[in-house]
Amino acid sequence: LGTNGTATPTPKLYYNGVALAAGIDYVYSYEKNNAIGSDAVVILTGIGNYSGSVRQKFTICGSIEGATVEVAKEIWYKDYVDPDDGTLPTEITFDDEITVTVGDVELVQGTDYEISYADNSWVGMATVTIKGKGNYAGIVKQEVPIQADLSETTVTIGDQKYTGSPIKV
Repeated sequence: LGTNGTATPTPKLYYNGVALAAGIDYVYSYEKNNAIGSDAVVILTGIGNYSGSVRQKFTICGSIEGATVEVAKEIWYKDYVDPDDGTLPTEITFDDEITVTVGDVELVQGTDYEISYADNSWVGMATVTIKGKGNYAGIVKQEVPIQADLSETTVTIGDQKYTGSPIKV
């Protein structure tokens, strides 16, 4: 939407394959062009050597670029290890922890956007990609840390022969 809250794309009109000039051959106006998802209409009316009018519907899509992407909690690797057999995850996804807002509108996953992941199989920075869908277009990416707590690990070190000097690792 433009700065005045309306979508006003510049239409191009052709007659028998020849481009006509706005303001010389036709004028245009809009209806229902003030809300994301609305079925807006542009009305093109002939002037000069052209007469008649034509109405064309178009859908207004909001941009997801610049959206706020929030992850509700810290992502810990251990939370994705199978508690029954200790199987390590092949990927870590946390769709239910993600909230996406554009302005003051909270978007709905599956309706307004889709989520994909990269670098999400181990501890480190995962990349979450939010891609607009339905009434929203564009892409926004967010890095999310996948964390681990070393105090919860088991350390093993083999027997060392005493040499009289400190052992360096």
